Amino acid sequence: MDKRHHTPQGGPRSDENILQGANILKKSIDGVKKKHPDWSEKDQLQGGIAAYNFGVKNVQTVSGIDKGTTGGNYSQDILKRADFYRANGYTVEECNK
Repeated sequence: MDKRHHTPQGGPRSDENILQGANILKKSIDGVKKKHPDWSEKDQLQGGIAAYNFGVKNVQTVSGIDKGTTGGNYSQDILKRADFYRANGYTVEECNK
């Protein structure tokens, strides 16, 4: 979560902080769905992840979905990490160890 735009709640691994981040992500995904209703569900999810990093207003096109995000590949990086953890059998409980 970007401290320039949000005041973190709870500690970094607290339930409160995780819930706050999840709510911000949900609002970002919902914002992209509203802005781009013609996009596929997959593209809306990826756009929402990008928007979590740099705001819904900056999500313009599918081909440029990460243009302007941290590293220029924020959503792609997050989705690759999720795939890695899923493929290697990680659970939420294991990630919190």
